[in-house]
Amino acid sequence: MTDRAVSVSVNYVLTLGIATLLMTTLLFATGNIVDDRLESSTRSELEVVGERVASSLMAADRLAQTGSSVVEVETRAPDRVAGLQYTVTLNATSQQVVLETADPEVVVRVPFDNTTAVAESSASGGRVRIVLADPGGSDEALEVQSS
Repeated sequence: MTDRAVSVSVNYVLTLGIATLLMTTLLFATGNIVDDRLESSTRSELEVVGERVASSLMAADRLAQTGSSVVEVETRAPDRVAGLQYTVTLNATSQQVVLETADPEVVVRVPFDNTTAVAESSASGGRVRIVLADPGGSDEALEVQSS
């Protein structure tokens, strides 16, 4: 008769251990899926914002080519993408708009085509302006600024 009490206790402990193991495995698997989805949605949103900035940059380039001394094109973009802050950087050597977040680290590069020189510059995400710095001068270049 004393063996019966032990089997109930052992059965309970084994059931509890198996349930804990299954729940832990489920949590780890779900956590990885959520991280992958966050990175994927962040990348998609940054690509859209990058296309907007590149389009504004090319519009500013066309304005600068007309000889206008004041060139300023503003792009409206969200302050955050997928709940994350991001930065917009103009890379003059590779002619790319580079958008990046810190955690998770996601970097998106969008190429652009222009005639006017571009200055290496950065701005935080959100409203950004493309302006012509030093118009008519030797350092005339388009740069990105936070609005």
